[in-house]
Amino acid sequence: MKVLLIGSSVEDTIHASGNIYHRPGGIYYSVLGLTSAYTPDDLCLYTFKSDSQYYLFEELYKNLRHDFIIRTDKIPHIHLYIHDEGERTEVYQNITDKLWKNNLPDDFLKSLDGIYINMITGFEMTPDDIRCLREKTGAFIYMDIHSLTRDYLPDGSRPQRKLTDIKEWIGCIDALQANEYEIMTCGEHEDPDMIAAELVNSGLKHLFVTRGEEGADYFTLRNGSPVKISYEPPVTKTVNKVGCGDVFGIINFYTYLLTGDIEKAVITANRTAAAVAGFSDHNEFPKLRNLI
Repeated sequence: MKVLLIGSSVEDTIHASGNIYHRPGGIYYSVLGLTSAYTPDDLCLYTFKSDSQYYLFEELYKNLRHDFIIRTDKIPHIHLYIHDEGERTEVYQNITDKLWKNNLPDDFLKSLDGIYINMITGFEMTPDDIRCLREKTGAFIYMDIHSLTRDYLPDGSRPQRKLTDIKEWIGCIDALQANEYEIMTCGEHEDPDMIAAELVNSGLKHLFVTRGEEGADYFTLRNGSPVKISYEPPVTKTVNKVGCGDVFGIINFYTYLLTGDIEKAVITANRTAAAVAGFSDHNEFPKLRNLI
């Protein structure tokens, strides 16, 4: 399988349970999850790189193709404040310009089996960019909506906002992932299931709503009507709340590409994301190989 991963590499400072951790983040978790669980045939990464912060990513990125890694002065630095309940608080520094430059050869795009887009900052692409990309490739396109659902205020804070252009995005992708808070920004209904039904009725083929320790819901159309299938995760003692959704997404994406089996993909993604919630550091990621 030939796949392209698109997303910002970021520097994370994680504030959790009275402790502060300094780690690589963003699309890093997608790459780490994929290469820990699988041995991809042909993996291409499209991201930013900063010489001064590259030490955070070098061990993982050094064996990847660097054709599409774009040099910038500074990559985003994100302070993540993890709460016992509810969505985390995010404060950004060093917001970069738009990531996607629409500069990949048409022949390369046509050769892809899958494209995984993680809107880490929300500024990776625009609706026009995704529309142009869709016109150039028949690849399966999976997008984690992530910070596209967040506004950006002058103090660097990222409160959630309503998306008024969601249908422009879903018209150009095959699968969308959102968590239980992000899905509420994708429509006007107060019931997330009604928002999900509206999205699949509008042409979205696959919708995945992750719910943390409660697992994930899958929405699609069958016989012209929306259906919802819920998947419970394995019971895990949660010690980590960062990167779990990223691992869910990349494993879901790649397992589906390999097998064509949505149920197998979601179950595998649930299992690996639950495992990551129990990892105390990145050195435990190789354990994912045993869960595939």
